[in-house]
Amino acid sequence: MSVKEKAEVNLSSGYYFLLPVKRVKIPKEGGTRLLGIPTVADRIAHVVVKNRLEPELEKHFHPDYYGYRPGKLAVEVV
Repeated sequence: MSVKEKAEVNLSSGYYFLLPVKRVKIPKEGGTRLLGIPTVADRIAHVVVKNRLEPELEKHFHPDYYGYRPGKLAVEVV
């Protein structure tokens, strides 16, 4: 069973729990800041959820709404 298939099974059964993110300090002007890096399994779970929810939610949006939508570009708004 692939990681994606395992994530789908765990998500659909309500068993999946996100793992803690890895915190890494990255240099910035004037110091450092923490960057959170999710695990690969969590990223796969996010994509699985997005792929399931997005088609259902897209039906409810007006065709002229462009914010963060698949197949829509910000330059098309102008």
